[in-house]
Amino acid sequence: MSDSLGAALRTLLALEPTDDEVRRVLDLDDARRKRRRHVTAIGLAMVLAIAGVSAAPPTRAGLDNALDSLWSDDSPGRALMPQDNVPSWLRAEPGEHRVLAEAGGVPLVASRDGDRFSVTLGNSFGEGGSLDDWRMFIGIHAVALLGPASFAPNEPFDAQGRRPLFGLAAKNVARVELTYTFGPPTSDDQVNGGFGFLADATRPPQALVAYDRNGRQIERRDMSTIDLRVCSNVRGCPPGRLVPRRRTR
Repeated sequence: MSDSLGAALRTLLALEPTDDEVRRVLDLDDARRKRRRHVTAIGLAMVLAIAGVSAAPPTRAGLDNALDSLWSDDSPGRALMPQDNVPSWLRAEPGEHRVLAEAGGVPLVASRDGDRFSVTLGNSFGEGGSLDDWRMFIGIHAVALLGPASFAPNEPFDAQGRRPLFGLAAKNVARVELTYTFGPPTSDDQVNGGFGFLADATRPPQALVAYDRNGRQIERRDMSTIDLRVCSNVRGCPPGRLVPRRRTR
């Protein structure tokens, strides 16, 4: 990580959240509208409502927030490589680019240029804004869900009905797990600044859970209002048009 990037991030994390800042976290929608977006048309309407994610209060160990790993001297993830599946505009963007996680060949890339920070999910989605915007969005949480990606245009799922799902994680998070209303969880056991896995869209999600290196739970975020399926009709989503079909057990 460059000296300027590390210094800027350490300065931001050195600020202890105030009551006013915690209140500002509740203004999530306003903060998201201020950030620059790059969205690749995938021909399907996405029904995931990231702003609806709620959480149980994180432990004191998680209060450094999910940007902490990007504010340290140890660079998270790895450098962006020529073979990485990212849009051409990302490679043309100035600044430093790091791959924080991968799922199914789709990378989560974090970029920093001056006082701007951005994330890109493969060729599907990109969003950037000021460090203050991102700090408001993440708040005091140890994990911050960013959203799903597609494998390619018009290919949000693999043959098993799974799709890449990504987020940011604090440096004390070693594993992130997505639980469902039934069946085994999906997890990323090698978290380094970000997490990613192939989430099963055929089962209703239940919770996003972060653990430290000793297996202790740091934070648990409710995912029961999230639907990873998409609508096969781009002009609306009448009943029965969500895909893939849900399994009951």
